[in-house]
Amino acid sequence: MIHPTIFNPTEAAEKTYLERVKIKLGDALESIDARVRSYAEDTQEQMTYLWENRAEMDHAEKNSTREIVPDASEKNYATEMDKNLLYVACTPAMHELTLTFAGNATTFIPE
Repeated sequence: MIHPTIFNPTEAAEKTYLERVKIKLGDALESIDARVRSYAEDTQEQMTYLWENRAEMDHAEKNSTREIVPDASEKNYATEMDKNLLYVACTPAMHELTLTFAGNATTFIPE
């Protein structure tokens, strides 16, 4: 039994259409992948530059490489999703990371 097609009157036309869609999606994914790789390379270059020139940084530049994560308590960071968010919050810190909390610290912070 021939199943009705979604967009085209015949199975052959539908197959041709889907092949074109597949090619366009592949091209779009390649473009996105290239941009992501480019951003990753740019970020790595910036991190390398900051690391190599850290001694020459002025006070304002050094402050921009510090991170403060307020209230990193077990109440605010308890689930696996919270663990991922905490990781993202801590990642930008290059020179100094300050975590504050009231009560107990989240278990995601190593002792």
